[in-house]
Amino acid sequence: MGKITLFFCAGSLIAFCRKTNISSMDGIGRRMPWTMGAFFVASLSIIGLPPMGGSWSKMFLAMGAADAGQNVFIAVLMLSTLLSAAYLLPLVGRAFFRPLPADRDVPGSSDDAQSEFRDGAALCTVPLCLTAASCIALFLWGGFMRDLLLPILVAV
Repeated sequence: MGKITLFFCAGSLIAFCRKTNISSMDGIGRRMPWTMGAFFVASLSIIGLPPMGGSWSKMFLAMGAADAGQNVFIAVLMLSTLLSAAYLLPLVGRAFFRPLPADRDVPGSSDDAQSEFRDGAALCTVPLCLTAASCIALFLWGGFMRDLLLPILVAV
């Protein structure tokens, strides 16, 4: 859920801002709060922090590695967590805590530039918000989802 949310957010940013460089995302969180809020939730899920669904997978991987006595895999898991935080959280910080540059190179007049950076159409924003909410729901109801999907795994 975290990864699909990040892909949805990237698509929304490209479609509605026409920006692909992280260096040009300063202040975008003030203009697209739903998109960047969903990006933040998905980032926390990918990093594996509770209360996000991604924390269950990190925990189960670490527990499996510990049970098998494979401490090197625990170290790799922790390194991947740190790397995920290192590449995802700076974009969130840039989007919410840096000012929106006055010289945005958006086509049209300055009034168009102010109205251009808004969350996209509902058909683009609602799915990414639903998948971001699913990141939290997977943490809260992870046991239910496991019990629901367990018969499929046993059959395979």
